[in-house]
Amino acid sequence: MCDICTAHGGGKKWFEVKRHVEVKFAKEMGFEPWEKDHWQHVHQQYAQLAAQAGDAMADPVMAENVRKMIDNLIFQIHPLNKNVTFTFPQGHGAQVLTRQEIEGVIKLSGEPYLIECLCRKMINNASDRCCIPLGLHGETAEMFPSKQEKVERISVDEAIALIRKFNEQGRVHTLAGTPLPMAMAVCNCEVPNCIALRPRVDMGFNYIIRGHSVAKVDVDKCIGCKECLSRCQFGAITFQNATGRARIDMWKCYGCGLCAETCPEKAIELIDRESLPALKDWW
Repeated sequence: MCDICTAHGGGKKWFEVKRHVEVKFAKEMGFEPWEKDHWQHVHQQYAQLAAQAGDAMADPVMAENVRKMIDNLIFQIHPLNKNVTFTFPQGHGAQVLTRQEIEGVIKLSGEPYLIECLCRKMINNASDRCCIPLGLHGETAEMFPSKQEKVERISVDEAIALIRKFNEQGRVHTLAGTPLPMAMAVCNCEVPNCIALRPRVDMGFNYIIRGHSVAKVDVDKCIGCKECLSRCQFGAITFQNATGRARIDMWKCYGCGLCAETCPEKAIELIDRESLPALKDWW
């Protein structure tokens, strides 16, 4: 188990525990003030932090020190008010999950909402309704209509249908755990648009952690069609000209499962990260 599951899962994966998606539990944990603060300042928080990170990482001399400083900023200090501390225990803001795992979380919650993607809104001023808040996160979003064009309560079946559509489009599913141990929203996004994925993939900020699965190619089944190459947003898949087969670098794999779902020959399987001694602590 990852540290998050060990601390919050009670023998399960942290996102498989029902109370972590329940509004009642979130309120008992005192998360309402965090939620209200998030929605009141959400555009400033994301936009300012993303802009600052991009500018800082452009300096190769300062990049490493800046990375450490911004990691500290993300997990401990409110970007607008230095007297307010965010709740990001154990360095975790979100985790990459497979489509099947995400569908399980949505069923467990039973309270999905639909809003536009804040990342695309801030980067391209584009409206793309692909973010699915859960429970208290969606309920609180309704209190701030000026921050969203529309906050819509949808059914579990509607949410799962959307997840499958986004999966076919090649979008990575991440589950935001903020503040932990709450599962607050399902993000269906992609690099470079995602303000959470891009800092991890391109800049090395530890905001998002890898999933519990790792993809592996069965070379006897692979026909070298290259369908999987365009599905990987983490640079983990390459095509080996010598063998005419795809190859997956497990150290780079985040376990999203998009490659496995798109392979026409079912030549890619997902295996448990923790079954691999070299990768069991590689989150």
